[in-house]
Amino acid sequence: MAEKARIVWTPANIVSAARIAMFPFMIVLAYLELAFPSENVRRHLTFWYALLFTLGMLSDVLDGYLARSRNEVTTLGKFLDPLSDKILVVTALLLLVMHGRAPAWVAIVIILREVTVTALRTMASAEGVIITARWWGKLKTLFQSFALGFLLLHYPRNLFGVVFDFHFWGTVLLYAALVITVWSGYEYFHAFFLRDDAPPRDVT
Repeated sequence: MAEKARIVWTPANIVSAARIAMFPFMIVLAYLELAFPSENVRRHLTFWYALLFTLGMLSDVLDGYLARSRNEVTTLGKFLDPLSDKILVVTALLLLVMHGRAPAWVAIVIILREVTVTALRTMASAEGVIITARWWGKLKTLFQSFALGFLLLHYPRNLFGVVFDFHFWGTVLLYAALVITVWSGYEYFHAFFLRDDAPPRDVT
C-alpha cells in the first residue's frame, strides 16, 4: 500500500494538489477585502491573493518538469494538472466578477470554452484520439495568466518610480485573452471534427 501511494503521490502530483489547495485561501482573502473599508488594507489583500494565483500558475511549469524529468507521468497527474489550472482560472474570474473588476459575460465565455474543450478532449480520448495542446492554447494560458494576475492586483502601484495601472492593462490583456481563448477553442474543434480520419458525425 505504501509503495502504491508513493507511485501515485509523485512530486509532480503533490505540486498539482497544492495548486488546488490555493483556491480556498484566495476566496477567503477576497471576501476579507470586501469587509475592510481601508484602501491600504485592501491593497495588501489583493497583493496576497494575486500572489497565490501567480504562484499557482507558475507551479504548472514545475509539475510538468518534474513529471517528465523523473519519468513519472501518472493517470492521476493527467487528471490533476489540467483540473488545478482550470480551478485557479475559474476562481480568479469569479472573484473578479464579484468585485466588479471584470465583466460577467467575459468570464462566462472563457469558462464555457474551458468546459467545452475539456468535454471535447474527453470524447476524443474515448475514441482513441489524442488532441495535443495547440500553440494558440498555450498562448491563451499565457495571456489569461497575466490578465487575471494584473486584475487581481487591481490597484495602481509604484514600480521602479513609475505608477503602473494594473487594472487598465489587465483589462486590455483580458480582452486579448478572450479573443485568443475563443480562437483556440475553435482550433480544438477543428482538429477533432475536421481531421483527415474523422468519421461522419451527426451534428443535430
